[in-house]
Amino acid sequence: MRQRTHHERVARQGRRRVGGVITVIQEDRFGLLADDGVHLLCQLAHGCAAGWADLQRAMRAQRHVEVECDDPKGVLLARVHHVFESARPLGE
Repeated sequence: MRQRTHHERVARQGRRRVGGVITVIQEDRFGLLADDGVHLLCQLAHGCAAGWADLQRAMRAQRHVEVECDDPKGVLLARVHHVFESARPLGE
């Protein structure tokens, strides 16, 4: 994972930024406990730079992350295009 650039701070149209903590990982899918308390099931989109090892490190360290995903409203699985380490401390 990498820090996001200024250009990447604005989510693309039809996508949403969600911050939270990764709770579980299975292959290219993972659970994210979002900052608003909602559990979100995510799947890495084809071409996402983050991989299983990146997700595993973030989960083990309980690091706060932000994901850019297709708008998850009304879907069971949010397709994630980017995963960013967040500078925000856990618990804020």
